[in-house]
Amino acid sequence: MLLLTAILEKMNLQEELRQTIEEYESIKLARSYFENLITRIDLIRKEQLFLEDIIDRNSGDIAKLEGFSLKGLFYELLGDKESQLEKAKQAYLQNILKYRELKRRLELSYYEKGILEKKVARFDEVSLRLNALVKTRENLLDQTEPRLRKEIKALNDKIELKIRRKAKLQEANNLAYKLVEYLGKMIDLLNQTWVWGSISWLSLPKTRKQSSIDRAQELLYKSKQLLIRLEDELEQLEKFAPTDDPAFQLTLSKRFSEIYIENLILDWILRGRIRNAKTSIANTRDKIKLLQFAFKKESRDIDNYIQQLEKQKKQLILNKKSN
Repeated sequence: MLLLTAILEKMNLQEELRQTIEEYESIKLARSYFENLITRIDLIRKEQLFLEDIIDRNSGDIAKLEGFSLKGLFYELLGDKESQLEKAKQAYLQNILKYRELKRRLELSYYEKGILEKKVARFDEVSLRLNALVKTRENLLDQTEPRLRKEIKALNDKIELKIRRKAKLQEANNLAYKLVEYLGKMIDLLNQTWVWGSISWLSLPKTRKQSSIDRAQELLYKSKQLLIRLEDELEQLEKFAPTDDPAFQLTLSKRFSEIYIENLILDWILRGRIRNAKTSIANTRDKIKLLQFAFKKESRDIDNYIQQLEKQKKQLILNKKSN
């Protein structure tokens, strides 16, 4: 009994187990997203080819338009008041912008794929290490009498489930943190675009792509990728342990960039500061912040619950030792 007490209270087995469980859950989430990413890459390619066909049929020169900055592209297609009100012109602009988005997201997806392949390749190694640690813990428990062994194992199982849940929450929270950062930078960049739709810009080069609005567009693409991955991880969280918290029911990625572009066109027609597009980004950021609050609250609850279980386990051992 002294041996078991010393092992459970002084050795680092539980801490090593916790760290390995967290690593294992992180790789599991990455593997799930990796599988979805492969499918999405194919879908992006198909949608890209579909849009190329539409643009070609409308006598569009993709290579020429690709060279334009975002503001230059707006002037090219919606430069005068009459063009701005033409639904066909607006739809054509949306197709061009969607094509640009798909092209960039394809590049980002391949980059992600390369990183994830290395992480996913470690799944078997970490799985074996985790199984070995669990086996070591079971062997240590075998040294106790059956009733105590059963009670401690039940507590360990509950603790492990909570550690797994918290690990998933932490992975999702890391994505949410980065997403809030990107969206905040987008808002800052949009605030730097003082005039949107001004004829005075016509004299400037249409191919200059270093303006704040172009940098905001790049963050839009990266934010879309993060949003998709975050929703994937939320789906895995729901499968692991469903929750009634509405903050977890996130379905923003499907229309995220489309809503932004529609509002950007509206802001252009109104000829002033970028307001509607910025509001759509701020609304998304607010929803992600609510999600972060939910993550923080549940993580805190999990820590408290694990502490209670650890106290119960320690008390069981001490009671047995005193008998």
